[in-house]
Amino acid sequence: MKIKIGGTEGNGVSHFEGFPPTNGWEMKLEVDSNGNVTGKNKNDAGPGANVEKTYKGTYKDGVIQVTVVFTSTGQVNEIQGKIVGDQFTGTVKVIKGPSMGLKGTVKGKVTIKN
Repeated sequence: MKIKIGGTEGNGVSHFEGFPPTNGWEMKLEVDSNGNVTGKNKNDAGPGANVEKTYKGTYKDGVIQVTVVFTSTGQVNEIQGKIVGDQFTGTVKVIKGPSMGLKGTVKGKVTIKN
């Protein structure tokens, strides 16, 4: 199964505490039959538009938990959230890098392909 969340056409937004919201946030994930998640992509727009991100984690009962590694900077984020209908809402926390400890929210429209 493939899951796409956000992007410019999917109203993807990341919003870290103390900063303005960033439009164009996106995740592209592949889920195997055991619920293991992998993937990689770049955001459609915003400051992270040219930064590749890789994902690893789990998907179960609509809940996504992933670790995100920014390949060029080494920053690592944790994202946890839930798909309800065609929308994803979640939390994000920087767990490695210069902004370690920074928290925020992420959201976007969900497209699922089997």
